Amino acid sequence: MTHNCRDLIDLLTEYMEGGLPPDRARAFEAELADCGACREMFDTLGKTRAAVESLRCDAIPADCHRRLRSFLDRGLHRQLDA
Repeated sequence: MTHNCRDLIDLLTEYMEGGLPPDRARAFEAELADCGACREMFDTLGKTRAAVESLRCDAIPADCHRRLRSFLDRGLHRQLDA
């Protein structure tokens, strides 16, 4: 199955939050299994999200959390463009 890595990366958060319809989630999983680079991004994002979620909510101001998430999202896209 061929795919555009950028398209797959753009769906990572939606997939991780359970927002993809079942048929699209299955297609996403199949495409992810076929691409080592996409799988690595998925694994890294999962670890990063787990680390951030383990922090106490009151330990990170909302504005900082929003800026951090934006920064991480931009970083994912820059890595794809490299």
